[in-house]
Amino acid sequence: MSWIKLGVVPERIEPGKPQQNGRHERMHKTLKAEATSPPEATLAAQQRVFDRFRHEYNDQRPHEALGQRTPASRYTPSRRTMPSKPSSPEYPDTMAVRRVGDMGRLQFGGANTFVSKLIANEPVGLLPIADDVWELYYGPVLLAQVTLKNKELQLAKAR
Repeated sequence: MSWIKLGVVPERIEPGKPQQNGRHERMHKTLKAEATSPPEATLAAQQRVFDRFRHEYNDQRPHEALGQRTPASRYTPSRRTMPSKPSSPEYPDTMAVRRVGDMGRLQFGGANTFVSKLIANEPVGLLPIADDVWELYYGPVLLAQVTLKNKELQLAKAR
């Protein structure tokens, strides 16, 4: 199930810039130091170590960033209910809408190119930004810039 369909939009950082996500990286450093060295002999034993770590980290250990409170003390459940069937994104009239094929391929402008199997059979939006250049979206997320040259699609990473 796509998180985007549930209204959760991913936040991206620049490649090779973990400092842009410092809190998350710090949690992984602590997890590695306290729960993986040395690793347990079995998966079940390792899972028990992870479970103990999660309980301590969330329920017992105060965090400076939370005013020396625990994450569990700050948690509140979402007021939104989980839909029985998440709906695919919808797009404004300013976008051309195409459905990604079951093998992750996009047909557009007489061309056919691989985009991603993760969004197979899902609608995507193409927003024109220049002659033969579009931005490719899945819901609110910019995936790539698409250029059509000689009936060939060229995808470039989104900036």
